[in-house]
Amino acid sequence: MLKKRRPYTIKSQIQIAIITISVVSMLVLGFSIYMKATYRVEQNYEEDFSYTLKKCDNIINIQISSVIELMRGLLSDDVYISTLKNISDDGSRYLSAYQLRKLKNSVGEITLKDKYIQEAITVTMDGKFHVYSKKNDISQYLPYYREKNIVEQDWISEVVAQKGKEVVFGNNVITGKGDVISIAKSLISIEDGSQVGYIIMNVSKKIFNVAFDYRGEYETICFAIRDKKYAQQVVYSSGSASSISEVMNDNGILAYSKDNRYVICKHESYIDGWELFSAIQSSELNKQRKNLGFMIVFVVTFMVMISVAVSSRIAKRIYKPLAQLEQMILQVEEGMWDIEEEFDNNEIGMVGRKFKEMVTQTLQLREQFLFAKVKQREQELYLLQQQINPHFLYNTLDALYSMAEIQGAEEIANMVEALSKTFRLSLNKGGSIISVREEIEHIQAYMIIQNMRFNNRFSLVVNVEEEILQVKILNLILEPFVENAVCHGLEPKIGNGKVEITGKREKDGSILFVIQDDGIGVEDMGCLESGYGIANVRERISLTYGKEFGISFRSEAGKGMAVYVRISELGWKHRDEESCNY
Repeated sequence: MLKKRRPYTIKSQIQIAIITISVVSMLVLGFSIYMKATYRVEQNYEEDFSYTLKKCDNIINIQISSVIELMRGLLSDDVYISTLKNISDDGSRYLSAYQLRKLKNSVGEITLKDKYIQEAITVTMDGKFHVYSKKNDISQYLPYYREKNIVEQDWISEVVAQKGKEVVFGNNVITGKGDVISIAKSLISIEDGSQVGYIIMNVSKKIFNVAFDYRGEYETICFAIRDKKYAQQVVYSSGSASSISEVMNDNGILAYSKDNRYVICKHESYIDGWELFSAIQSSELNKQRKNLGFMIVFVVTFMVMISVAVSSRIAKRIYKPLAQLEQMILQVEEGMWDIEEEFDNNEIGMVGRKFKEMVTQTLQLREQFLFAKVKQREQELYLLQQQINPHFLYNTLDALYSMAEIQGAEEIANMVEALSKTFRLSLNKGGSIISVREEIEHIQAYMIIQNMRFNNRFSLVVNVEEEILQVKILNLILEPFVENAVCHGLEPKIGNGKVEITGKREKDGSILFVIQDDGIGVEDMGCLESGYGIANVRERISLTYGKEFGISFRSEAGKGMAVYVRISELGWKHRDEESCNY
């Protein structure tokens, strides 16, 4: 006979599941990463160096912008601008010594502020010019002093068209040599807006070295800048010279080889017409693919080993709250309601905490139910005690009333009648439910008695909506507050006093009563909470209508007090109004 196989424990199942999922997942993930990486190496390079080229362009733009700011500073140099304005077209090709000295002082000061500025060339409107050079060698410009006119060159029209905006050229704009870049602009007078000349800053191409210093670990990478506006002119290049010569033809046009020997990345520069690009041999990227494959195999193997070692601990941590929950359920079954187990913040721990809260709430509800039953019994006992021989009391009061009528003692007859009415409404035939109208009549009878005692010092104003007069409410939830207002608010007051009762239905369906007096008020609100009568009414409202209903107070010394009683009509529609039973 085959022996029945023992089922795995939850802990063992969790551990096996974690190991299996980890191993399979890592193998699938490793293989997928390797296959994806073999096709993504070039794309990753392009994304990486697209960002690099963008960063390089930002650096170049910042450095060129600093030179441009120095050029713009000349517009606020009154000596420099006035010197250019006063140069007349006298047919000479040369500036005077005085004029040269003024121009030299102005451009020399700003040229020394930037180490990359090699030359500053000022050109007048009639073609005269001044060259300030850090090299002190201006021989290449001598032909323009003798036979050539600078203002007739092609770049002048482009600069004039920009109306004072700076134009960047990839070579020496005057000589055409590629050892520097030129930044040229029209000089527009700030005062009258007239053009007084041109300024050219020749900047060393070493300014690009800072931007293109990143090469990473690549050996065949190269960087270059070309100016597409001027016959694909190569403005700057760095890196592998052989790579540059292979990826660019004689005209500076990118040449993509048929065998895909190079991976090329491009970026449009902030400078109009310039394009930055980088190139790297594909064979160098293939080495990265192989290295990546070895790394993935190593990582997968290592992670599989780690998953086996860690799975036991993870399974134990997952199973721990299950064991706690099981133990807690057994305790509840044995009648132990006081649960002290603490749970983690995971999903199982949340279930355990919810179960613990449910047990605690069940215990609280059980205690509240028992407390309510005790209070109900006490109330029933109290009502039974209040009903001891009530007919004898009523008959006695009726006899007194008749005797007072016979004797002509009208005030005594009225007081006995009010007292009899008060007793009848208070006892309510042993029931605990009366209408709002009957509660108001009870209060009116009470006020009649008090006015007989105090010589009509007190007045009662009732403003209760007609529609709620027939609503059934708990007996004696308004009258005690009228008593409190008379005894503690109006009696100590000198002169007459008033009690006003208002009642209305709120928008949420609840009913709000306000008992307000103009007595002496209460300074210590805490004494109201300690009174037995108020505590009794508050407790009865809470047990009957729910904890969201109850009473609240507002008082100001010397100005009176207001009591707010909020109840609900819900739950009373199906009760026997005749017997006043639930």
